[in-house]
Amino acid sequence: MKNGARKAKRIVAVIFILIGALFGFVIPKALTANAKVCTREETALVVDLIERNDGSGSAMYSPVYEVYVDGETKTLTSNAYSNFPPAVGDEVTVMLNPDNTDQFYVPGGVEDFIAKIFSIVGYVFLGVGVIVLFIRVR
Repeated sequence: MKNGARKAKRIVAVIFILIGALFGFVIPKALTANAKVCTREETALVVDLIERNDGSGSAMYSPVYEVYVDGETKTLTSNAYSNFPPAVGDEVTVMLNPDNTDQFYVPGGVEDFIAKIFSIVGYVFLGVGVIVLFIRVR
């Protein structure tokens, strides 16, 4: 293989590795950042679903939770939308930030699912990048 082709192969490999690191590690960590600070476990009741239509006829929903905290009922709304939300009336476990009970995290919720998808895609890119970097073409 000529020098120019080797250089191009390395550049492509490094790009794949960087994309893999971004998708596999950075984005999932950002999506689940609340998990580290939200350490207070509470039970919340799903009281409503906010509907969002994207114009294609497919609706997505974001649950609205009510949780009893420190003698008062708080309403918590997520920015995460899903095609498969919990039903109104369901009880779910939420993790709250003890210092700011408006900040919460739902274990096993939409954020976790999206983070896993990004991780899988990232690992694929990372693997392809490593293979391309070390593959020897004659």
